[in-house]
Amino acid sequence: MDKQIESTLRQEEAARWLARRDAGLSAAEAEEFAQWLAAAPAHREAWAELESMWTGIDRARDEGLADEMMRELERRRQRRQRTRWRAVIGLAAAAVVAAGITVIFHDPSATKPTPGVAAYQTGGHAAQDDQPGDGIRSTPPASDANAVILRPQQRRLADGSVVELNEHALISVDFTAEVRTVQLLSGTAHFEIKRDPARPFVVRSGPVTVRAVGTAFVVEQGEDAADVLVTEGLVDVSRQGEPAAAQLRVGRHGQVLMTHAPGDHAPEVSILSAAEVERRLLWRAPKLKLRGAALAEVVELLNQMNRTQLVLGDPALAELRFSGIFRADNAEGFVQMLENYYGVRATRTDNNEYLLHSK
Repeated sequence: MDKQIESTLRQEEAARWLARRDAGLSAAEAEEFAQWLAAAPAHREAWAELESMWTGIDRARDEGLADEMMRELERRRQRRQRTRWRAVIGLAAAAVVAAGITVIFHDPSATKPTPGVAAYQTGGHAAQDDQPGDGIRSTPPASDANAVILRPQQRRLADGSVVELNEHALISVDFTAEVRTVQLLSGTAHFEIKRDPARPFVVRSGPVTVRAVGTAFVVEQGEDAADVLVTEGLVDVSRQGEPAAAQLRVGRHGQVLMTHAPGDHAPEVSILSAAEVERRLLWRAPKLKLRGAALAEVVELLNQMNRTQLVLGDPALAELRFSGIFRADNAEGFVQMLENYYGVRATRTDNNEYLLHSK
């Protein structure tokens, strides 16, 4: 096997272990992880490299530099867009640092886009209705709360379609009577298209065009390619200036990396497993951002976001403090982390609850 491929595979394995560790390892998983590390010096080297990188990001986040660190990760990933390194960054970023999602607020004084073209940037709102000339820019969070829920920004376009934007994503929208066109200027966006056979929905990422009628898909703009993943329905992917015969039809869970270079061979369409699709979409999951938050606060927010409920059976646990970013929709993973690292014993009840006690 090619050495570069072997190295990439080891990096992916290390990223998966990093994600699993931060979600909380069971005793059996911890033993499996130890065996993986001991199996080869290359495993330990890959782990040390990745853990060192993410430890640095943790420090930067604590010092208020997370946005710059995430921009650097994005630049690294785009420079390696044609390799599988993006899977390493994606797995670890989604699970460990929540893909750098920030909170965005509407700024009425923002510069207005060209009339007829609306521009949006990422944020932490629920879906908002498209308004002509509406402008959004990034600002620091308005709250100093110890615990907050973060979500990617959603925008409801004039036709009823909804676009969800990852951090640093920027789009422009231009709808006519014949076609609905969105230009992805940067970043990653998920589109849920309102069906309208008379007006196809077109997303452009550089010279790459994704055409749909009523479906859902993700487009990620890289430095020299567009990465398309279909979550529902069918889309047609093509490069501007190329014949219709070069167009690719991509169905549900299909993924294609279409380079910008004219004349490049048509890429293969990969069919991803449900687990792979879920990993690719982790950036859409709500995140819990904690800065010295007490466990009582964390439990209150997690109970709002999950059917599984947490109950503090020991008052002494209420003042345990936490910092970092965690999945807000994974109460079980948080409980596992409490058991593995914080001396907490969790007992599951018949009422879909976890009673938390000190060990």
